[in-house]
Amino acid sequence: MSSLVSGSNVYVVRCPICYQLNTPGLPKKHPACAMYHKSTEETTVTTTLPPPPSSATAPTPEFASSCSLSTSWTPVSLKRVTPYNHDTSIFTFSLSLNLPTCACLLVRAPDCEHGGGEAVRPYTPIAEREGEFDLLIKSYKQWGEVGQRNFRPPGAVSSYMFGLRAGAKVDFKHIKFNLKIPYNLSHKGYGFEGVKTITMIAVGVGIAPMIQTLNSILEGETEDITQVVLMLGNRSVKDIILKEKLDAWESTKSNFKVIHHVGTRYAGIVSHKNTCPKSCRAPCKFWVSQVPERWSELAEDRRERTWINQTSIEKYAFKPSGDTRVFVCGLPSVYEALCGVRGTPLSADSALGRLGYDEKAVVKF
Repeated sequence: MSSLVSGSNVYVVRCPICYQLNTPGLPKKHPACAMYHKSTEETTVTTTLPPPPSSATAPTPEFASSCSLSTSWTPVSLKRVTPYNHDTSIFTFSLSLNLPTCACLLVRAPDCEHGGGEAVRPYTPIAEREGEFDLLIKSYKQWGEVGQRNFRPPGAVSSYMFGLRAGAKVDFKHIKFNLKIPYNLSHKGYGFEGVKTITMIAVGVGIAPMIQTLNSILEGETEDITQVVLMLGNRSVKDIILKEKLDAWESTKSNFKVIHHVGTRYAGIVSHKNTCPKSCRAPCKFWVSQVPERWSELAEDRRERTWINQTSIEKYAFKPSGDTRVFVCGLPSVYEALCGVRGTPLSADSALGRLGYDEKAVVKF
């Protein structure tokens, strides 16, 4: 614990996780903040920082949309955590959100797994109810060892979130960049003006913004006749998130279908071995995979054993036109390969660029 001293005023600063959990006395390490504490010793820092502004001088909050969260960081209470599968949980927060369709939130957390500092990530709620909303969060643990081809560091924000308990406070905000495309059902049965068909490309928990949008299209109070194809990628069948909901929509909604892609970017295999040299290319010379477990659970005409790529997009997606859109969400590698880095214009050398889609057609979540 450290003290910031300004004149005769003393402000106590503690590890934000311990502080949120109301740990009595000195901060104590626990799963969410073990790597946040630099040492177990108290550190005293003298500074001339002024005290926080009073409510009388605090700036008026600004709002980017109908969302009840402003453009400034706001703490929201974690109500409960519900495990979903082996590495994903649903986090329920206590707030009536009123977030527009195709909009997300920013979450701020101490970068527990990377030596201190803050980490910020975008998340899209998968459900809203009176007084609460749900985030679907996957725990990204470290894969492999440094230097190996499959190495991946642990997720900074997900590691923090999975260490929290009910009652903890998490910082959120909603900015203009977080609203991707306006949705309004006044457009003669189509929620997106001038858009009649949508191809959704999602990998892993990238399904979250698609679920939010599908809730509006398929379950809204007013009928939306937009045709939607969801191309969904996962490493295995067991990793498919909210499969029951997707199956139910497919069986009852004539304007919606899902094409499952199971595997990695390397066609015909599930993964490379750690011993594969970097020069190894698909098909892998060192390892040919077996049929994925639970493969039979997916309809034959709705499944592919490959990472989502240019060939599968050309096969299943709606063709480029003025009234179609492509929504994309996934890890950075997904954007790089399919449409270019998130937050930048559509790359002409990406899969979607080569297939003839233009900047207006592609929406990066």
